[in-house]
Amino acid sequence: MQETKQLRQAVMRTTVLMAVIIEIISLFFTKGFNLHFAYGLAVGTAVADVNFTLLAFMLEKAVIRQKKSAIIFYSLGFVGRLAIFGGAFYLCYVTSQIAGLSCVIGFITVQLAIYFCKFVLKKGI
Repeated sequence: MQETKQLRQAVMRTTVLMAVIIEIISLFFTKGFNLHFAYGLAVGTAVADVNFTLLAFMLEKAVIRQKKSAIIFYSLGFVGRLAIFGGAFYLCYVTSQIAGLSCVIGFITVQLAIYFCKFVLKKGI
């Protein structure tokens, strides 16, 4: 339990760092600061962090349940997390297409952070 908490904290710190790096890189491609890109990236990163936390929580709870109950619990959790992703993307895409694209990039920041922690920092995942 404590290892999971430490891992989540390391991944979340790295996720925010990745989002800041992506925003700095975007300054060169968007010819300055673009509020829609920053908005989408912030929403995507926040939703990805929440999704990662929910996934860890659901895995911990699914392990202590009976098999049939765990399958139902985890399936409902999957649908809920998918709806959160879809709602965030729709919210950003309605704002602008750039915000929608950067929201998807924000979704990827957690995966980038996990790879960074595992292969560069050599923290156990």
